[in-house]
Amino acid sequence: MTALQVLHLDNFLEPTYITNIWYFAKNLAQALNVSLDFLAGDTSVLVKDKEVLQRIKDISNLSEDKKKYIFDFIDMCLRDDKTQQAYK
Repeated sequence: MTALQVLHLDNFLEPTYITNIWYFAKNLAQALNVSLDFLAGDTSVLVKDKEVLQRIKDISNLSEDKKKYIFDFIDMCLRDDKTQQAYK
């Protein structure tokens, strides 16, 4: 008896089983409004907000000078917020 049979996972490598697991994970991520990476814990920074994640993807497709402009603006906003938090 193999380890997969002991754990009742002997059909684990069958294509239909893998497909069903993938659809389950995808539907779960959609229901929770998170990414599959978030469910799997495969991100160094967990982004639960799908709109933020889409914006990051869109920014990554911009030209380098437009990306620099956006990141400079974001850095300025974050710096100002940290300064305000320090003086509260």
